[in-house]
Order: sequence, then C-alpha cells, then structure tokens
Amino acid sequence: MSFQNRKAKAAIGYSSLNPDKRVVLTKKKNASSRLFSALPKRKYLFQSKSTFLYLLVLFFLPTQLGKHFWPDFTTVLGIRVDYLSPTLYLTDILLMLLAVSCWKKVVSSLRRQGNSKNLYFFSKEHAFLFAGIIAVLAGSIFSVRPVVGFLGIARLLEVLFFAWYTGYFFSSSKHERLGIIVFSSALLLQGVVVNMQAYFQHSLGGVLYLLGERSISLTTPGAARSELHGLLYLRPYGTFSHPNTLAGFLLMGSILVMYEIFSRTRKGKLIKSWYAAAFVFSAASLFLTLSRTAISLAVLLIVAIAVKAKMRFDRERIMVVGVLLMVIAFFPLVYYRFLSNNIFGESLEVRLVLMEASLRMILDHPFFGVGINESLISLPRYLPQLSFMLLQPVHSLFLLIASESGVVGLLGFISALMYSFQKSMRERSLVKIFLLLSVCFLGLTDHYFLTQQQGRLLLGFIFGLILSNSPLRLPNKKKYSN
Repeated sequence: MSFQNRKAKAAIGYSSLNPDKRVVLTKKKNASSRLFSALPKRKYLFQSKSTFLYLLVLFFLPTQLGKHFWPDFTTVLGIRVDYLSPTLYLTDILLMLLAVSCWKKVVSSLRRQGNSKNLYFFSKEHAFLFAGIIAVLAGSIFSVRPVVGFLGIARLLEVLFFAWYTGYFFSSSKHERLGIIVFSSALLLQGVVVNMQAYFQHSLGGVLYLLGERSISLTTPGAARSELHGLLYLRPYGTFSHPNTLAGFLLMGSILVMYEIFSRTRKGKLIKSWYAAAFVFSAASLFLTLSRTAISLAVLLIVAIAVKAKMRFDRERIMVVGVLLMVIAFFPLVYYRFLSNNIFGESLEVRLVLMEASLRMILDHPFFGVGINESLISLPRYLPQLSFMLLQPVHSLFLLIASESGVVGLLGFISALMYSFQKSMRERSLVKIFLLLSVCFLGLTDHYFLTQQQGRLLLGFIFGLILSNSPLRLPNKKKYSN
C-alpha cells in the first residue's frame, strides 16, 4: 500500500450503521474531548476491573453510605454507641470486590517478598509493625468483648490492604495522574457541598443523604457549632460524620492538588482549570470548617509548598495565591475563633478527662492494652460518673493506640511512621513529608483516623501514597516546563 493510500485511509472512518457511507474525521476537539484527553485511553482505563474498582473507592472515600447493626455488645451502660456498631459500608463492598479481583497480585507479591523492593509489608524492616499486629490480636483475645476486638482487626486488615493497593496503584505514572484526577473530583464535590451547607446553615438532603450527609441544623442537639460575635454558626459536615474529619480530608486533598498544579507534566487548559477549581473550593471549605489544627497546618504547608516550588507567576499560580490571601483576609470568623479567650471551652475539659482515663488504662494494661475498639467499653471502670458527653474515644490517635493495643502496638505504629518518614527523606519528597506530618499533628488532637471509616481509609490512602514508588516531588525552577 502506498503512502498516499495509507494516509487517506487513516483520515477516513466508516459508519457502523452504514458501512458504505464514509465519514471524514475532523481534527478539531471540543471542550469535553480536551478534558478527557488528559485521561488514559478508554481501553486502558477499563481493561482492568481492579483499576476501575479502586477508582470507585477513591471517589466514594468521603461518603459514609452503609448499613448499621446493633447487637447487644454495642451498648455501654444501656446506651447505643455508634463507634461499636458493626457497619457494612459501600466502600467495604468495593474493597472486597477489589480484593477478589486482584488476589493473584497479592499472592505474587508475597512470593517475591524475599527480593522485591516494591513490597511494603512482610519484610525484616517491619519487625515492630508485626509486633504491633500481634499486640492487637493478643489484646482482643483477652479483652472483655472479644467480638468487638475481632471486628476491629478486620477493619485493620482492610486498611492494610487498601494501603498496599494504593502503593501498587500510584507506583505507575499513568495511574498516579488518573488517581489524583478522581480524588480531586471527590474533593471538588465536597467543596461545593460544604459551601452550600455553610450558606444555608443546614444539611442539603436529597441524594446527598444516600452518600452519608447527616440531617443537621443549628437546632440539632450535639451539632458542631461555634459562637461568633454572639451568633451561632453551624460548622459544615459535608458527607462526613464530623467537621474535623472533613477538614483532614480537605487538607490532604489540597496538598495533592497543589502538587499536581505545580508539577512539570503538561496539562490542557481545562484540566488546569479543574485542579484550580478543586483547590479553590477545598481551601475555602477548609476555613469554613473552623478546624484550628487543620487550618494552621494548611497555612504553613501551602506556603511552604509554594515557596519550595519557586513557581513562575503565570495566571494559574497568581489565582491560587490570590485565593489563599483572600480566604485569610476576609474570614473574620476564623480570626474570632482563633483569637477568642475561650479557645477550647468545655471541649478542653472533656478532652482532659478522657486523656486521664486513657493514661490509667495504659498503666493497668501496659503491654497489650484493653483490646482494639474496647476503650469505650472500659470507660465506666475508670470514670464512675460517666455522662453521655464523655462516652467517646480519647482525642489523641497515639493515646488511643496505646490504650487499646499497649506500648507494643504504639511502638509498631511509630515504627511505621519512622520508616515512612525515612523513605520520604531519601526520595526528597516534600509532598510525602507534608502528608506524613499532617497525619502526626492531626493525630495529636483527634481520633478519627482509627474510629471512623472515612478516617481509616484516608490514613490507608496516605500511607499507600508515601510507600509507593511515585516520587511526588515538587519541580525545580530551572527544570520547570508548563
């Protein structure tokens, strides 16, 4: 076939309905085609069921659609405790399907554990991690309600699998870009919902109820409210169970989106606008949550990323910095919450009481703890005058791990943090370091990384990113290309 014939044949397509009718293919692309040109080819995207299932897990990570069950062991002093309720979430179903679809990859990884550099668990360097898992198992066996402990172990295995597959998925450059696009889509959706909730001061309802949005308003008992200049302000929940959990998700997502904005990869105008919109809505929503720890970290980390990237001041980056300055300057409610004399109020007293009870649990059960998910069951023994407001986990990830799995379990978790930090330092990845530091500082003041489904999956996602082969490095000024 001559060159002219091949060229003519490539420029002509045939209609599937009428093979005799020739349709000339134009080279012009509309807006939607330019947007989807940033994604991998459709054949590549759907050639693996596990890829599609994992992307669904990422997209539905912020949701909490699930079915709660209330057996007898979920009550403490006759009160139902949702932290103890066995719940089947939509993300649980997707992860089970993902595990079934990629079980061969798991088996092959275990067979290569002796000489593989891509395996993140089951190696000699993770002796403390193994010890932590053994401590969790031992504490659950000898606990007051072993069923609760074994359900907690099942959750732990789910998080470990999700972290492993995240590391496997993001080790591919094509998968990395696709994963961040899907994650930013979930981030953008949460940003829109949060801004609308803050404006109307109540939940939106409708389809969002199926995704886990709670029916809540200013008059709802126990709602997260703040008093600003004498007025009550309802902190938005999104589709999360608490504004602090939402703030953690928005913080992590903002860091990832900023990395993609500053990266050297070539992107079309629409995909740039997509990332910019995701960052704008997530940054504004983060301030609306009024989460002090997350907001403080966001300001420090975003400024550090912007300075390190040595970004060129094109239109996109000027918009990002301008929006950040605008959010800081025009949010007097944030100033009032940070600068008010009553910074913690009643919540500080509750936190101190729970911390004291947690420390007493650690002293009584120093090695293996009271059992995973059983700190709430043990609270009546340490707080004889236990009230409904005190029936919650201690607001510290590290104290919660130590009280439920002992010092051995805490050392296992710290060893995982240290190994992740050393790996990030070797790779000189500031993005991974910032994500890890965010987990540590947020964990000092809250417990949702262990007690809530969205928090657990977010923790697994962050550890998977850190342990993946993806460098997640910010570009140097000399090598930067738009």
